[in-house]
Amino acid sequence: MKMSQLNPARGIEFLRDVAAEMRRITWPTRHSILGGTAAVFLVSGFVTLYIWVLDLIFSRLLAFVLR
Repeated sequence: MKMSQLNPARGIEFLRDVAAEMRRITWPTRHSILGGTAAVFLVSGFVTLYIWVLDLIFSRLLAFVLR
């Protein structure tokens, strides 16, 4: 874009539009955020436990086969 095409009024209008859109957003509640965070931690914990158990099983199985 050429410098001659820059219009400061368009930039100000854009920022006003951004501010208007930000006011229209329905932000999540604290309760909703905490619930989602708890769900992520629980699922992460279960996946970690699942992978750990599989690793334990396969490592013992491999140790038995190679013995």
